[in-house]
Amino acid sequence: MNQTDLSAASSRTLHCTIALVEDDASIREAQEKWLRELGHAVEVFGSGEALLDSAPLARFDLFVLDWGLPGIQGIAVLRELRVTRNLPAPVIFCTSREAEKDVVDALAAGADDFIVKPIRRAELAARVTAAIRRSYPPQQQTGHLEFGPYRFDLVARAISKGGQPVELQNREYELALLLFRNVNGVVPRERIIHELWGNVPLDGSRSLDTHASRLRRKLGLTAEAGYTLQSVYGRGYRLQAVNGTGSP
Repeated sequence: MNQTDLSAASSRTLHCTIALVEDDASIREAQEKWLRELGHAVEVFGSGEALLDSAPLARFDLFVLDWGLPGIQGIAVLRELRVTRNLPAPVIFCTSREAEKDVVDALAAGADDFIVKPIRRAELAARVTAAIRRSYPPQQQTGHLEFGPYRFDLVARAISKGGQPVELQNREYELALLLFRNVNGVVPRERIIHELWGNVPLDGSRSLDTHASRLRRKLGLTAEAGYTLQSVYGRGYRLQAVNGTGSP
């Protein structure tokens, strides 16, 4: 996916090509696995030289870069990416250093974020997702969608029912839009979590179920309204159209 494609896509569903530069094989394998679980394509490199020799570097949408590399150090690779190659893709810098000066040096050299080792799966997922959202904002949406009595204003990010506005929190709105756009189909829990929380593990909490319950109550999702929200055990949620009501 090139830079033009990225700018036009929604950051919540964006799948990127990531360059992972780490000389420790065990750490590299773990990080590669975690990034692939987020849905990204990953190319791995054991040194800065290997990365810089793998033209064209513009094919990468994000770099995860270790500081303590053999040969050319990560900070020098970072400066090469920013100054010499003039690449705008975000760079997440990983290091065992945690002194304030090191953080300042990395950010001054062009890093977008800084993670201190040991790196945890959830933290890496959150930092990568945040960097992608910042760097590749979603394209402005226009227009509206209507499903029976429900009307979505995609610009204002608002929902009304029967002409009356329904007050929803941000994630409740996103969940409603996702479910209505997939009406009558089962939306897997993993997909919902990925799109609403950036695929950061919820650590067994019932956040998703709580949001679904609130949405069912606030929107009045009943047979009388034309739509019911069902939990599909072990799979996810289904917004079911009643009496032939369906997609716009």
